[in-house]
Amino acid sequence: MNNALIKPILLVVPITIFVIEYFFIQKIYPLYYDSDPAYQYLLNGLLILQGNTPYHIDHPGTPVQTLIAGVIYISWWFAKSFGLLGINLDISVGMYPEVYLRIVSYILVSLNCIASYILGTQLLKTTSRIGISLFVQAGSIAFAVTFTRMSYPEPEALLILASMLLIASLTPAIFFNRSETHAASINRSILAGVICGFGIAVKLTFIPMLGMLFLLRSTKSILISFLTAALAWLVFISPMIKELPRFFNWIGGIARHSGHYGSGKAEFIDPSQIIPRLKGLTQIFELWFFVAFLLSCVVIYLTVAVFSRSDLKGSRIASLWGLACTPIILCTICVGQTILVLKHPGARYMLPALIIQSIGLIWIVLNLPNPDIKREYRRFGSGILALMGFALMLNAANGAYQQLSAERALFSKDMNSIESYIAKFDKPVLIGTYGCRLPQCALSFGLGYAPATNPKVGDVLTDFYDFNIWAKKLVIKGRGFFELSLIAQELQKNRSVLLVTNQPTEQLKSFNLKLLYSGPAQSLYLVLGLNPP
Repeated sequence: MNNALIKPILLVVPITIFVIEYFFIQKIYPLYYDSDPAYQYLLNGLLILQGNTPYHIDHPGTPVQTLIAGVIYISWWFAKSFGLLGINLDISVGMYPEVYLRIVSYILVSLNCIASYILGTQLLKTTSRIGISLFVQAGSIAFAVTFTRMSYPEPEALLILASMLLIASLTPAIFFNRSETHAASINRSILAGVICGFGIAVKLTFIPMLGMLFLLRSTKSILISFLTAALAWLVFISPMIKELPRFFNWIGGIARHSGHYGSGKAEFIDPSQIIPRLKGLTQIFELWFFVAFLLSCVVIYLTVAVFSRSDLKGSRIASLWGLACTPIILCTICVGQTILVLKHPGARYMLPALIIQSIGLIWIVLNLPNPDIKREYRRFGSGILALMGFALMLNAANGAYQQLSAERALFSKDMNSIESYIAKFDKPVLIGTYGCRLPQCALSFGLGYAPATNPKVGDVLTDFYDFNIWAKKLVIKGRGFFELSLIAQELQKNRSVLLVTNQPTEQLKSFNLKLLYSGPAQSLYLVLGLNPP
């Protein structure tokens, strides 16, 4: 059948993704329930619009911030043009952060849907099998962590996009056949390099995916691709290029220490944590590790085939090594991504390489011994693969949605109770901490990572203080550190001071507190006074 006639079928997965993510977006908002790092990225996007260098550069995440900057401006311009908004851009972000973030979420999902369609069309062009294309489209996102992160305004959403686009750009190289004349085009090398540069600018966890560039096989193509990746990275992080020394110092600290974010012992990884962390990863990504194991078995088999047969001719040896190239590279990426996550644990850090599960399985299927199978049987097999992909995708989405629903129900119950308590007080002063789920806490947290923001943005934070649990000082309107004596002054005015937090009491010893409400996710205290330091 003509590929052009069946291409519309490849829209099924992207449309399904969009519908599923629509329900996820309804569930994850309000985002101030889980503001880290969405509000940081929102306010740093605003910094870029103001012509300032982003302050939050940890990932580095600059493409996400730049995208958010564009969304802020275009959304504000449309709202103002149609008379829906009469305030300036900066103030609108402080007043309506959730509106801007929700728009960003829909754009992130839309971009990933487009990437899914591109991935499907490139696979169809390379393999001429619609079932295989559908399987990879669906299987690439068949993980709970993918569905929970695709619509959240953070780097992971664009990492999913980058992985799909990278695989799409390299499908001819992935399914390389030595018996065919094949030379990686300069355009493909450049495109793959740009995507890699983009991915690493989004988040350094994309680095293992650089291994995919070796599939280009030609030394010239590989060099061009790596050079392009380096240049593209510099372009994509250009808004924060002045902060590169601070960025490299931050990354160096993480690399040299075994704890989170540069803490812990001066060692790359804590040896005592390798086995427990690996066990945890294999439980979450069981099928992914199984595919990696199958690929390693293929590599071992082909290696043994080459070295155990003295009668093989040079052309046959070259053919076997050409065949082994893809599984070798895919296995290497799997190992690299796993080591990275073992050092800094977190399921979301696996996202760039999760696509290897579906692409690796298809490579194995296409390279199995190929007897003379009737066409109708092949079609049936492709159909089964497509159904398997959908089953994996829907199962992952359902599991993620159920978990997210339970979490949000917990947050809502706590916050509804806390807001009811707060309403009993007459214009109280509120104090939040890291992990507080009030909207004021989210905005203050974001402003703390965007200190050059227009001060008027923080003016909406009236009668609110942010207590920094590490410095044991107050942050006012997202700025500076102030002494706790300000709380004593509020108490002397006979004002009620309430503290909303999810932190343990040992972090709150600066205050003399009376517990008003304690929930599984949030607590509310009445501040009676300050304790001696």
